[in-house]
Amino acid sequence: MALQKKLVMSGRGWTVLPATGVAADVAAGRLSGAPLSEPEIARTVVLGLQRGTWTPPPVQAVTVELLRLVRTAVTSGAWPSATLLSEDFDDLPVH
Repeated sequence: MALQKKLVMSGRGWTVLPATGVAADVAAGRLSGAPLSEPEIARTVVLGLQRGTWTPPPVQAVTVELLRLVRTAVTSGAWPSATLLSEDFDDLPVH
């Protein structure tokens, strides 16, 4: 995402990026942004882990931190277009 933002800031085009990835740059006046509204664009982001097997500690650490960051971004409003489909992350196969 850094490369896309750098190219746009240097006047070499435009890009479509998630609001959470450009919010600070828009607030600082380095980029301008507008939500896409028609047609509406939707996507589902999924974290997949293998069930019924041991999860290595580094994978556990990344999983826990990624979920924390996503939950914080969504609930704080930093990722305004996102919705958590589940608040219950306790059933993840992270042992």
